[in-house]
Amino acid sequence: MIYLALIALLSAQPPSPAPAAIEGVVVKTGTREPLAGARIQLERERADLLRRDQNETPPPPGAPPPPIPEFHFSTTTGPDGRFALEKLPPGEYRLYATRTGGYVPGEYGQRTPTGRGVSFQMGPGEKKTDIVLSLTPTGSISGRVYDRDGEPAGKATVQALRPYYRDGRRALTIVQSVATNDRGEYRLFWLPPGRYYVTVKPGDELNTRQVRITDPARFVTFEQATAPLMRSRTLPTGEVIEETQVAVYYPGTTDVSGASPIDLRSGGSADGIDIAVAAGPIRTRHIRGVVTDPAIGRPVVQAQVLAVPRTFDPSFVIPSDQSRPDGSFDIAGVAPGSYVLFAGGRGLTGAVPLQVGDANVDNVVIAATTGFQVSGRIVVEGQPRTGGGGNLTSLRVFLQRDPDILGMPSGGPEFSPPPAADGSFVMQGVPAGDFHVTLSAPGAMQASPTRPTVLPDDMYVKSMRFGNTDVLDNGLRVPGSSRDQLEIVIGANAGRINGTVVNGSRDPLPGVTIVAVPDGGDRSRSYRYKQVASDASGRFRIQGLAPGNYSLFAFEDIEEGAWQDPEVIRPYETRGTSVRVRDGNDENVQLTVIGR
Repeated sequence: MIYLALIALLSAQPPSPAPAAIEGVVVKTGTREPLAGARIQLERERADLLRRDQNETPPPPGAPPPPIPEFHFSTTTGPDGRFALEKLPPGEYRLYATRTGGYVPGEYGQRTPTGRGVSFQMGPGEKKTDIVLSLTPTGSISGRVYDRDGEPAGKATVQALRPYYRDGRRALTIVQSVATNDRGEYRLFWLPPGRYYVTVKPGDELNTRQVRITDPARFVTFEQATAPLMRSRTLPTGEVIEETQVAVYYPGTTDVSGASPIDLRSGGSADGIDIAVAAGPIRTRHIRGVVTDPAIGRPVVQAQVLAVPRTFDPSFVIPSDQSRPDGSFDIAGVAPGSYVLFAGGRGLTGAVPLQVGDANVDNVVIAATTGFQVSGRIVVEGQPRTGGGGNLTSLRVFLQRDPDILGMPSGGPEFSPPPAADGSFVMQGVPAGDFHVTLSAPGAMQASPTRPTVLPDDMYVKSMRFGNTDVLDNGLRVPGSSRDQLEIVIGANAGRINGTVVNGSRDPLPGVTIVAVPDGGDRSRSYRYKQVASDASGRFRIQGLAPGNYSLFAFEDIEEGAWQDPEVIRPYETRGTSVRVRDGNDENVQLTVIGR
């Protein structure tokens, strides 16, 4: 009887879907030249796996659990550049190719050498045989560095910087760092095509340890923090001063606004980029003060005190010191500018914003505490179209420093407790300071100041208030203990925009960046912007839209986040498509791509 029951159970199981297969070729961009030895990787989309888990029918009692699906497949191209992947389970995938020897990684469906690709569906038994992946050759920048006397500068650190947009603001990030040889020569290589700035720091033991050479990559954001390198000099008056050498940008300026960009083409080289480090060192100042624990009225001993610049710079210089037995500190090597002074140690933290000019800053008092309590409540208004009232306990509230700059300590406790059933929550140990409030569900993409609502598709944040302060527009300031509540209101019926992107011949285009830019005064609100990419069929869907007026743009090539820059978006204003979004409504549009 057991044998017959087992046969009946097995016969009742649905047959496994027929496997799919992919065949294709990897070529050098702009040619038909095949590339042998390229590494092919096929990755199952995470969202596809989540949908599978949610739709999976639980096995009968006593039956073995379903097999864990494979999500990664790989192979290597042959001498003819061709590849094949077989026995693939149906699903949604992304396809990548990489190759050593100076090529930018490629992805199926990407429209530019450093652009993002598209995912695609593979049905049961489906076979794709026309896949072509293009790999773009990298370029190089080379030249010499001279000191202020015109002599070759050895052991100088030379960096290739790439512009990008961070939280809606243009900044620079490090792509590669190399050191000059004894002749002052340098060569920056494996650089993807694009616009670069070159900067130099004089040679020393600390700088030469900053050499950073990585494999070519499509997306790079890297920052580096160092201590200031100082030297003393005696003036004719007999006064002894301290100085530090700042970075010099090509062609020879310490002001980034005066730097000259270098446009590098695929496989190209920019030679003769010589830089004379003629700009003299700048005089530095001291920040002096004391770290105290106001709870007991005593100094805090051995607290680490950091002077963190409030500016975005890929190579941060962070002066620091450690408090003495009387709680005092003396931070040297501070260049003029705006800073946040942080002190931390023995479970205590404190922060003081300050401005450093042409004089030392004395008598600074940093009150270090165990943090404060921030309580609040999440309220959901409306009914989601999927039914139900929304599970508030699945949401989490997080705090992120504003500005979120390298060297700044955490914005609060790493664990955010779930709200109660009524949406109320309490965060303990929140330090004093300025913060972005981010809201997300476990397993969702990481939130950010430009995406503070990583919520279910039909939800959006309507408002955030802390007492009388609009937190969405002005951020959250925690000066200390407060009775104010952080009130977060979520709309449960966000608008959606569905559409397609076409070219001038009305052909649908995959991998195009679609941006919903809010109109009028809402453009200063970074959380109102939305961005997606068209799929393999040229279709797209923008979800989680707050009610309001938007302009939609479809860009073939645009830097991530550049659409929040008024100067970038202004030339395209007349090419946008206006859409009015209402709660719970679906709007349908067709967009024509804006070419390079």
